[in-house]
Amino acid sequence: MDGNTLQQHTLEELEHRLDELPLLPAVIARLLAMSPDDPDYFDQVLELAGADPTLSMRIIRLSNSATNAPVREITTLQEAIVRIGSREIAGLITALALMRVFTPTTQGQNNLWIHSVEVAATSRAIARLEPDLGVDPEQAYLCGLLHDIGRFVLFGDSPEEIGRIDESDWHTPAQLIWKEREISGFDHAELGWHACRKWDLPEQVTRVVQHHHVYSNLEDVVPGRMLYNLVQVVQMADFFSIHAIRNTNLTELSPDVLVESLSANCIHPLWENPPTTAEKLAGKVSRILEETALIADGLGLTGHQ
Repeated sequence: MDGNTLQQHTLEELEHRLDELPLLPAVIARLLAMSPDDPDYFDQVLELAGADPTLSMRIIRLSNSATNAPVREITTLQEAIVRIGSREIAGLITALALMRVFTPTTQGQNNLWIHSVEVAATSRAIARLEPDLGVDPEQAYLCGLLHDIGRFVLFGDSPEEIGRIDESDWHTPAQLIWKEREISGFDHAELGWHACRKWDLPEQVTRVVQHHHVYSNLEDVVPGRMLYNLVQVVQMADFFSIHAIRNTNLTELSPDVLVESLSANCIHPLWENPPTTAEKLAGKVSRILEETALIADGLGLTGHQ
């Protein structure tokens, strides 16, 4: 098969996968279209979640978690949203709704979900650490949650194929991209970008999904400083999650060793100005891991293996 034939085959395969895309729950599109700065945002979220009894029950359950630690048991959706936070609730609802489409049935899918939740939590933590970046923490959370949407599509469409990718010898996000192109003919960022466009997701989400593995000359493909910063925040969170998954003893390291470990694994050598420092990120490691475990439990996910 020559290069042109291979390219045509790859394009046809990509188009076939996009034709088979499931519909995203309407709740996700409505949430992403809302503005947390709207004075009616709380009421809008309450109405949206209240229309789905199963969703409401899971939100109430999470609001009674150990981390949120209410003085008395919360029994209503309104109290639960107040407890969790009206801005923070959007990410949780998106995860719960998305799980209905991409329900984890294998350990690999379960692991991908945990990774996505961890990237979301880390992205929010970095945005909060560095307000001068101009990145809204909850937007960072949503983009972190959805950054690997292309891998969710691959899992739903070709679980055997993504199994071969995950079992291959890769250690960094860049190596993962190479392996995907070698095995599938395209990578999850490209597939995710096409999926986002088909689902008509907001530009910020689409750009993050498309470019979260572009580490050099990012400013040439991402318009505007805020969007550039948002992509880098998610990239750093992605690095952290992969590092944390492969090194489960981060909280046991001494402060100096932890900073050294994060500096070596979470800051890309091509970055002149990382989104935050390894020192600042080190101070949030325990909280990020706790939040990830909490949300993972609320979603019914098992531990990463």
